[in-house]
Amino acid sequence: MQIGYCTDQGLRRIKNEDSLYVNRVLGLFIVSDGLGGHRAGDVASRMAAQEIPKALRRKLSAGICPQDAVLYGFDQANRAIHAYSMKYVQCQGMGATAVLALLHGENIFIAHVGDSRAYMIINGRMRRLTRDHTVVEDMVRQGQLDSRQARAYFGGNILNRALGIWSEVCVDVGIWPQENCERLLLCSDGLTDMLEDKEIKEIATTHRNPQKACDALVQAANNRAGLDNITVILVAFE
Repeated sequence: MQIGYCTDQGLRRIKNEDSLYVNRVLGLFIVSDGLGGHRAGDVASRMAAQEIPKALRRKLSAGICPQDAVLYGFDQANRAIHAYSMKYVQCQGMGATAVLALLHGENIFIAHVGDSRAYMIINGRMRRLTRDHTVVEDMVRQGQLDSRQARAYFGGNILNRALGIWSEVCVDVGIWPQENCERLLLCSDGLTDMLEDKEIKEIATTHRNPQKACDALVQAANNRAGLDNITVILVAFE
């Protein structure tokens, strides 16, 4: 297993509100994106990247099944971010998205809240594993927009789920077989808003070294305008 990762401020933001977590030994990877335009988005994403692993590891050590441990990690992070925002006036309303991958046994557990995404590349084809928790994604699922219209829809990135906004949060968890998985990619919307899936797949598979692939993905997003912070984790399986 080879791992690459990169986080970048982008060309338009005054600071980087994305955070990431990489633990090769545990097989745990997280990308979190602080909500743009909200107070202390960087604090919220950093808390997500710290609280989720801490709580998850505690449950795994106690013998709790991976899926329940993942859900517990998200719940504890949500509670911590929400409590912090209630305690400090300057942080009121802060929140974050998060996408997680846990390699456990022969499976890959994927969990997410918001519009940070996970992709899997199998036999040269890239499959998206997550569904954005946004207004525009709901419209696509209801047949009101197609994928091309969705990319151009104004206000389409409005989230209907995020960590820390409410005292409770609903988390999507999926279990995927690790067998035949060539590459696993996690990213914030700073990448997917700038590049289409086919472009991401092209760059992610062209570079054999995952770190060079991550650097190239970030550079491509910045070349396209770099409107947001950009974070990528790429795991390549030998």
